[in-house]
Amino acid sequence: MGKITKRVEPEKSLTIFTVSGEVSAQEFAQAVDEFYEGTVTKKVLFDLTDSLLDHLTSEDVLNFSRAQRYIPEQRIGGKTAVVAPSDLAFGLARMYEFSADPAEIPFVTKVFRTMEEARKWLGV
Repeated sequence: MGKITKRVEPEKSLTIFTVSGEVSAQEFAQAVDEFYEGTVTKKVLFDLTDSLLDHLTSEDVLNFSRAQRYIPEQRIGGKTAVVAPSDLAFGLARMYEFSADPAEIPFVTKVFRTMEEARKWLGV
């Protein structure tokens, strides 16, 4: 069983989600929905380094990327970085990156292999 933990660094306007173990598409969706209901930051980082995503399908990723969500003003012009060192996590994250409709999502998402690259791109 996996988990998604959230840490907010308000001074950097950054929220970090650390995913460990096996988590479902529903758990990802719940974490994102709770983020939008709480303190919203301009920058978001998803760390998939310790995640097990073997059970997620491309359909799960497409459904997640196309789900209707209320996105607060604070995210407009923001950035989301995904750290995905494994080939599977990287492939699924890239699928999300390219399937999300840019007309409906007012922030940029980019996938990285390392935390260093992601933090540099986020400017944190």
